Amino acid sequence: MYAMIKAHLEMYKHTPVPICDRQDREMAEACDSMLLGSLYKGAIMANIYPTPPVPYPNVAFRDLARDIQSLKVTSLCDQNKMSPPPTENIWGFGSGHGFSTLIRARILKIETRLKGLELSDFVDQKIDDFVEVRASTPPGIAAENPV
Repeated sequence: MYAMIKAHLEMYKHTPVPICDRQDREMAEACDSMLLGSLYKGAIMANIYPTPPVPYPNVAFRDLARDIQSLKVTSLCDQNKMSPPPTENIWGFGSGHGFSTLIRARILKIETRLKGLELSDFVDQKIDDFVEVRASTPPGIAAENPV
């Protein structure tokens, strides 16, 4: 997910055409600048950017997902009460020209792929369960791999 934020920052920074679809090019660029600035500042404040080196020790998926979803990405269009309701754009609908909606959708997609074994499934097992398995290991293997 760190890579997702970094990729959006890099893509957005180098997009020549504003994400904002205002007719006034100057206002569209100002809107984009505010969006990019709020994304950068929010990511830095949440310790999501710059991306830490791999591997990510002591980082739980749910904590990182919460931090990313809590980013307050805003645009000039969000702040200007006189602007028309946001239209669909490359990121979808919603605040920050749909950035928040896009991020939530991507996190949900990752969450569905992460379904599976939980560490808590193994926490309640007694050491006897492991010793019993170890005792049933063929003698040649147990001798080569002492506990």
